[in-house]
Amino acid sequence: YNTMKIQQMMELARINIPKQLYREAMEYYYDGNLDKAVKLLFEASYQSNDSLNAEIEFKKYIIADEMFNNSDVLIKGKSIDGKISFYNNLSEISNKIDDEVNNQISLLLIQKGDSLINKNKYERGYMNYVLSLGKYPDRKNIIDIKVNNMITKLLNDIYNFLQNKDYVIAYEHLSFIKDISSNNQNVDVLFSL
Repeated sequence: YNTMKIQQMMELARINIPKQLYREAMEYYYDGNLDKAVKLLFEASYQSNDSLNAEIEFKKYIIADEMFNNSDVLIKGKSIDGKISFYNNLSEISNKIDDEVNNQISLLLIQKGDSLINKNKYERGYMNYVLSLGKYPDRKNIIDIKVNNMITKLLNDIYNFLQNKDYVIAYEHLSFIKDISSNNQNVDVLFSL
């Protein structure tokens, strides 16, 4: 056998693999199997040339945008963490929708923070508020209000701990408040007593 011919055929096959993967991805896309289409598009993009790669990136954006627009149906029944994971995956498919995705993740993190605070898991709730702010800084005023409300709830709990002579828990909560609030008037009033 002619090794040069074999080498040429292998090169031809290697060059055409991304095109074939792209065509298969499009078949899955048109059949409505978006997850399989995205997986094949990622595989195709690893070995594709610049012109095909541009087309792949465009299709990934189209799929991510379509999934985002149908997200109400696609995430129905999922937990908050499942919804956050869904949106993070969309961002991995195409970073062209990051603003919309980060907005949704921010809202979900606020919702998760609220839920944790209602269960008296203040530190974890606060961390979700901080993460929310990191995803969508325009929500600073909302987060400030949420944190102030959390501190008020926490201060009420601290009052009860002090009434019940649970000084260790009261002290831990007060330390937490002091750590998270640099300019909070509620804390200043409490420490002046």
